[in-house]
Amino acid sequence: MSADMAHPSPEEEIHPGIPFWSLVRLQQLAKSNEPPNSAELTYIRSAASKADARLTLIDDEMSQKRLAQLGTERAQLSDYHSQIIPIISPLRRMPPELLAEIFSWTLPTFGEMHGDNKDMKNSPWILAQVSRRWREISLATPSLWSTIYVAFGDEESVSSPLAMIQTQLERAQKKALRIHFHGSENGQSAAQSDLFGFLLSASLVPHLTQLRCRLPSLRKLWLQWDTEESQVGVDSIECFKTVSSLQEVGLNCGFRFVPVSVPTWNLTSYRVIGPWEMHQDVLPMIPNLLEARIVFTDDDVLPNQSDETIAMLHLQRLYVSNANVLGYLKATSLAELGIGVAGSEPIDGPTLQLDSFLRRSLCTLRGLCLTGLPSASVSAEILKKNPSITNFKLLLEDYDDTAEEQLEDLFNRTMVDHLTMLTIQDSPLLSPQLDTICLALTLPFRIDYPLFVRMLDSRRKNPECALATAAFVGKKSPPPDPVSLADLNALRNQGLDLLLDTSAQADFIMEAWIYHCTWCC
Repeated sequence: MSADMAHPSPEEEIHPGIPFWSLVRLQQLAKSNEPPNSAELTYIRSAASKADARLTLIDDEMSQKRLAQLGTERAQLSDYHSQIIPIISPLRRMPPELLAEIFSWTLPTFGEMHGDNKDMKNSPWILAQVSRRWREISLATPSLWSTIYVAFGDEESVSSPLAMIQTQLERAQKKALRIHFHGSENGQSAAQSDLFGFLLSASLVPHLTQLRCRLPSLRKLWLQWDTEESQVGVDSIECFKTVSSLQEVGLNCGFRFVPVSVPTWNLTSYRVIGPWEMHQDVLPMIPNLLEARIVFTDDDVLPNQSDETIAMLHLQRLYVSNANVLGYLKATSLAELGIGVAGSEPIDGPTLQLDSFLRRSLCTLRGLCLTGLPSASVSAEILKKNPSITNFKLLLEDYDDTAEEQLEDLFNRTMVDHLTMLTIQDSPLLSPQLDTICLALTLPFRIDYPLFVRMLDSRRKNPECALATAAFVGKKSPPPDPVSLADLNALRNQGLDLLLDTSAQADFIMEAWIYHCTWCC
């Protein structure tokens, strides 16, 4: 073939005598997301195969004299190839229902919304900008738009502009809305009241009574006051008393407990910070409770035992801020338990209370999370006495207002003691049945990563140990050193399911361990 010979177009080279209507059809498909029919799909696959073969041939010939000419032809053919390959992509033929499900997995987490979600490049907004088909599917999926997040900061800022909120409400079709509204005393009260009224046809706390009988579909409720001034003039809240659909309730009064009346028969989740007398009165009236987070604010220590116990027959997950609370409870179906342990408590206090509680409940405990500053000896004693525990979590935080300069040393010693205790050495195995070990720090201190690696490695190598999952979570904690990171990645490659999170959002993972309301904080 001479160098000056005219070359046919990519289409003619691949399929001589191709009908004009087919070329037009190819161009239509290439410029849209329309899926080809069966006949077209067969032809396009053949064309793509021939283009591949020709591309390979050109690559071989380009090493010869006609580099410039072949380079031009290759660029044209490559452009043609890149146009027709997307036409046969399975994504074009994916059912809308499946694509909508995939879209739902791109939505930001609550932690990401808690930062700043007004960027139009974030999901779900970006989905409606990719193509006509994606826009049609995203707009036809109300659940993608049903989470509305509003947070007021300083006097001039609000996380989500009104125009975006209005658009979301229209696209969500007001079905199963999840509204997160965070008011601020530093923001403009009129603007907050207007926006809250726009969302819920009501105003802020002083006007909550207007909500009575106006929230028939409310399923989740979280009320929180962060300053004393926000509770002025509020002695009780009664507007949710008739919300029979309520299933999850959470309450946190930072300075003064404000009673909130809610129907209890359908409640399955209870997360309340308040005086023990309130918990003692309310819990017996929740027969279907599945998950509870009981944090009491009394200054006085509770009695170690109670003659009358509160029976929670269906409770599966429980967190108590003080082990003495267990003396009041009986939970025959409990599988996961979290206990707050202050450093000033008697060393055998949590162990004795847990022993008594488990004998009374006759439940099979699978998961245990200890928070605060428990000693390694307490953790070891509990694990030895309860071989049914396969999931152990340790979340270090300070309950006793320890001086800041002492905290890091105290955290480090507590963590090192636990890592040493969990490391398999020559002594008898401690809880070889543990398949999950998770550790967390609520303050930005460094963990002893080499010792962490040694503990994991000792359990993975021992044939009697069941360790399959591990985690270290530390909010803004220093990351692992390069050697430890390489060792941890090696454990991952050997099959260990390992989570390392030292980001600012790590506290959302910790809160899930102790059944905090992660969708509201």
